[in-house]
Amino acid sequence: MTDLLKQQETARYNERSLKTLVRSIAMSQQQFSLILVRCNYEQLRQQIAQRLREMSAVPIQDLVLPASVKTLYTTLQANTLLPSGASAVGSPSALMVFGLETVVAIDELMASTNQVRDEFRKNFSCPVVVWPRTSKVGPPPPLNLKWLLTN
Repeated sequence: MTDLLKQQETARYNERSLKTLVRSIAMSQQQFSLILVRCNYEQLRQQIAQRLREMSAVPIQDLVLPASVKTLYTTLQANTLLPSGASAVGSPSALMVFGLETVVAIDELMASTNQVRDEFRKNFSCPVVVWPRTSKVGPPPPLNLKWLLTN
């Protein structure tokens, strides 16, 4: 019986978190906002991402980072903006970024992200939802979130 109660409580927690995420995306329209969502279980992450797409009133574009990516900013820019910097037709109202845990040069990626942190606010007008997933075997990726707090 205890396991059933834990499962029900976890399901309620996940549902509340999902509603908060939907609300955060809706409230961040027309402005840059970085939203971190941690979910260590691949199947659950896929289910939550799918439910998020279904529940959200705005279109959400997915981007999976390749392991070889060196910069987050230019990768996002290349996938959401035209070379001139003008918004692409059909550009997303929100962007979900997956694959951070597979990036080989994570320290380089985070350092380059920190160097251009002001450019995100200047050039992105949508919320960016990043799904950093930690490993069961080791610690989470070294996310330096200092750049999120400074502007």
